Amino acid sequence: MKIEFLSSDGIHEREIRGAPLKRRRRSVSFFNRRGVACILHRPWMENILDKKMQTVELIQTNIGSFYIDTRDKFVGKELAETGDYSPAERGVYQNFISPESNVLWLGAHIGAHVVPLSKQVRSITAFEANPETYEIFAQNLEINGCSNVNSFNLAANDVEGELEFVCNSENSGGSKRMPKEMNDMYLDKDTKFVNVRAVGLDDFLDNHKFDFVFMDIEGSETAALKGMPKILSHAKVVVSEFIPHHLRLVAGVTLSEFLDPLNAFQTLIVPSLRSHVHGPEIYFFLQRMLSSNRGDPGLIFHKDVINVNWG
Repeated sequence: MKIEFLSSDGIHEREIRGAPLKRRRRSVSFFNRRGVACILHRPWMENILDKKMQTVELIQTNIGSFYIDTRDKFVGKELAETGDYSPAERGVYQNFISPESNVLWLGAHIGAHVVPLSKQVRSITAFEANPETYEIFAQNLEINGCSNVNSFNLAANDVEGELEFVCNSENSGGSKRMPKEMNDMYLDKDTKFVNVRAVGLDDFLDNHKFDFVFMDIEGSETAALKGMPKILSHAKVVVSEFIPHHLRLVAGVTLSEFLDPLNAFQTLIVPSLRSHVHGPEIYFFLQRMLSSNRGDPGLIFHKDVINVNWG
């Protein structure tokens, strides 16, 4: 099998870093501190006004309408300034989905990838653990009419229970489970520590038949993989963020522990390095990346032996 990527320019530039879908509710309008007219859905109103955190704005982009938290210096900022978020990265993933695809998305954030991709697949089941980020995500799904997305405010884990969670505002996409070894780079001036519900996905989800699984969950990837062996048995493609310090400091796992649930996947594609390897070479390639402290926003694991033409 051969996959052709017409372009992967810009992929390396991205910063490496259950409730049902809500029904529409009444909104309130206000002007934020920069004088921008904003619409705020009522579930947020008392919480935000009480905390004097009028930082949520509604913006129009090339990929839909989005509520963003203006404190966020990464995803929200890129959406506001460019009208899109990591389109080259999303373009790579589009090689592996079709209108018939059922997608499992872990780490949905505010929906900057989920919203546009939902128009190209049959269904997306999406998880976002950060409670405040999930509120924004749920509203973004609603205003963009993403009726084929089922969303949950839960953390993916190996077992059910509660996780202590680190919630950030300047890089809300970098919010994560409490690291095994805390580091200042995981905190900002508004960091909050909350408890979130965590689930093993095989036990929580009735449907295990997803052909495409995406994970950008800041060090929780290994725990999530351990909780979904049935899902992995059906999946054709798994995409996972890969950051050396997340394995070491957040998860406290070895490379072998990370890869063990993925042993049925025969091809590793590394878009940021425009490389792909097969079988036993997967471990050695990633070990070299670890040794050089090299990460990737989305390693692609494929069940089949495939070759990639980078164009």
